[in-house]
Amino acid sequence: MSYNEQETRFFLIDPVLRDKGYNEHQWIKMETPAPVEPTGPKGRLRRGAGRTDYPLCLQVGDMPKPLPVGVLEAKKETEDPLKGMQQAKGYADCPRFEVKYVFATNGHLYGEFDFFTNLQGGPFPFVDFPPHPDLSARYAACGRTGRPRRAQHSGGGY
Repeated sequence: MSYNEQETRFFLIDPVLRDKGYNEHQWIKMETPAPVEPTGPKGRLRRGAGRTDYPLCLQVGDMPKPLPVGVLEAKKETEDPLKGMQQAKGYADCPRFEVKYVFATNGHLYGEFDFFTNLQGGPFPFVDFPPHPDLSARYAACGRTGRPRRAQHSGGGY
């Protein structure tokens, strides 16, 4: 017997996320605290509000609260994990967030879309999901520009 979405979250997804460092309240939310305004095809707002399954948050600079930079959409165990990618991309367009990474999983496999590179990948084994420190480093390397930051020049003139 396979798990529905809630059981998949509890038995398959949550343990992996805790092992990957998403174990503190500020790093992961179980659902968005307020409805997001998902977008549909052609960038139009979809009717009705949605809720993301897992906003993934990072502490960015001196901001007072962690910033959601990723979204993880959960699907029931038997569904194709890539099926949730478009839904999660719609949530990523919410102007209240700085979402640059979109993930979808069925607890066994996951897919990923990176807004910095505009590349989608997967499915990959969910046990290989990016740990919180790795996601933090990826975001820090690109920041809000979408391009890797250059090393600071420490010598004289150019």
